[in-house]
Amino acid sequence: MARKRESIYNVSSDIRLEDYTEADRQKSNNSMFKMAGVVAVLIVIGFVIWQAAVWLMAPTYQLAISNQEITAANIEQLATGPVSRLSATSPVHIRFQWEPGELKTDYLKIMVEREEGSSFVEEAVLGRRPPRTASYIYFMGPLDSGKYRIQVLDGSGSVLADRDLELQ
Repeated sequence: MARKRESIYNVSSDIRLEDYTEADRQKSNNSMFKMAGVVAVLIVIGFVIWQAAVWLMAPTYQLAISNQEITAANIEQLATGPVSRLSATSPVHIRFQWEPGELKTDYLKIMVEREEGSSFVEEAVLGRRPPRTASYIYFMGPLDSGKYRIQVLDGSGSVLADRDLELQ
């Protein structure tokens, strides 16, 4: 006599079909979340490495402001130190310097803006092509007392360096 074939849904009371199907879904969901977490961590690590490389490989510019002449000998001290309140009775010297071969623009602009309330008004502008024989541009001129923002811009208008200044 032929034996009657049992259905696959006929399982004993000890083993339920839901135990296997739900567990498989949870395992697949957990592995999907783990994979998404690993991908997110790898993206964050890649972004951090990319930012560190950009920071390490970025050109170094120096912007120094003083009431005295700025030379190659004293630019390190004047560029790294805070700009104290300078006197408006003597001319202001501004020197923007870069390492030879690091400047990638064909036009530089030193823009001096005076603070008027909550906005800035253009006070003086020096725009020129970078010199071929030197690795700096220099601005010297009288400014009235007040608060100023000095920015060095490249040809596309991106800010290469900026500092704030207060003249008494």
